[in-house]
Amino acid sequence: MKINWFEGGRRITRLGQILIVLFASAILLISLPHPTLTLETASPSDSWKLSKTACNYGSDATATTYGVNVGSTSTDIELCFRSSKADDGRSLVAFAAAGKDNWYVDEPYSSAVSTYTERRKQSFAFPENLRKEASFEVNAQWWGEFWHQFRAFVLSVLIGVGILQALSWVVGWIVRGFLGIPTKKDRKEVVESD
Repeated sequence: MKINWFEGGRRITRLGQILIVLFASAILLISLPHPTLTLETASPSDSWKLSKTACNYGSDATATTYGVNVGSTSTDIELCFRSSKADDGRSLVAFAAAGKDNWYVDEPYSSAVSTYTERRKQSFAFPENLRKEASFEVNAQWWGEFWHQFRAFVLSVLIGVGILQALSWVVGWIVRGFLGIPTKKDRKEVVESD
């Protein structure tokens, strides 16, 4: 029984290419996008508004609520308590009413502001008036991130499959050269004498 090493090499190459596609597909499925929305408020009496910009860490106070269903997608909500600048340049967050249109304020990560943000987080319910706009934003984020990941998936699969194909061709070319086997043939042609 003669072994066809070239056919075996082609099969190993195909198996490797299939494994690359399966591995990249698994990574794509595991890393499906997980959108995050930012809702902001400026004071305890201010309603939540959808924000296009993330919180300014260090100057705004933040809290995050995980796994909120917006439309059909589970998303994390970053609650952003916007600060205002004091005359001395400090960032201050309003945390309690001090009278009509007046607020007690403190630095973003003070104990009073932390207690306030935790209380607002615990009582958070997604505002019904924002559901449609938020659902649109979540879908746009999800699809944008998905297409970015999908392009990376396609590129990595094409590169991996191409490298294996090129490696297989080079090894076959070298071995055929040493053994004197013609290109695209698996064996030497036997010339029978008359």
